[in-house]
Amino acid sequence: MGDETNEFEHDSLQDRDQVVAYLRAVADGIDNGTLRLGDQEKTIELRPIGLLAFGVRAQTKRSRVTLSLRLSWKQVEEKKQSAGQLHIDPKPESR
Repeated sequence: MGDETNEFEHDSLQDRDQVVAYLRAVADGIDNGTLRLGDQEKTIELRPIGLLAFGVRAQTKRSRVTLSLRLSWKQVEEKKQSAGQLHIDPKPESR
């Protein structure tokens, strides 16, 4: 993964039921450890693990209401498999 940048963005108008369905899908993806986001142009797969930073911001300005949710976490690279099982013998060999 390294310093590679991969970005996905999607904006649209949805009815409340569809927004609820999307939010439930996000929650399920976080719970399952894999979130796959996509549209006709691009797809991104995220693996939220460990501690997640969570931010909420709400604002009303005249007739416009904004609610922003922010999640972030450190991407952990998969550990490489060892060549074999480790064995440690605490006793010295007899001579």
